[in-house]
Amino acid sequence: MTFYQQRLDQARHKLEIVQGELKNSPLDQSLFNHENEILTEMAKWSHIEEQVLQHRATWIECGDSNTKYFHAQWKTRTSKNHITSIYTESGINLTDPAQIVKEFISFFTKLMEESGEVHKCPDAAVVKQGRCLDQQQKVTLVKNVTNEEILAAIKDMLHDKAPRVDGFHIEFFTTQWTIVGSEIGSAPHSFSADRPKPSAAALP
Repeated sequence: MTFYQQRLDQARHKLEIVQGELKNSPLDQSLFNHENEILTEMAKWSHIEEQVLQHRATWIECGDSNTKYFHAQWKTRTSKNHITSIYTESGINLTDPAQIVKEFISFFTKLMEESGEVHKCPDAAVVKQGRCLDQQQKVTLVKNVTNEEILAAIKDMLHDKAPRVDGFHIEFFTTQWTIVGSEIGSAPHSFSADRPKPSAAALP
């Protein structure tokens, strides 16, 4: 185990201890401060770990030569991103996936229902006294997205990232654009075709 992995494991262990103490003393501000310090430390070592892994393996260039290593890292990342248990407001620990989903839905439904004061809609007359779009800007807003704009947006993404763990990296799409570009571009084009398109004159 490397130095940064040891420090990361130590930080995780300290976090488990502090969070256990928080369960018994949920109003102790010093424990909250300590938890934030540990989370900051974990973020630092996690960033270092990610940078090292990026230098060690570039999946597109190495391909099958890193299959075993890739799947090991995939399992580690999946376990980190997976919620295995949560505590309810009453302190009950839930581990069943169905109960966890139900608790999340219940919590956020209650949160949305208890929203604060209702805000009034902005006064259209006051809004129009400020800066408004000119005719050319209105036309730009309603024009179709081009394949060139889609490719430019893809090139702005990190080349070694993928939309999901088993998806293609961004570098695949940029290097193989002549083959897959028409299919990638069809998605936003079909979306634009399905929704009603206002005229530039109708825009406020």
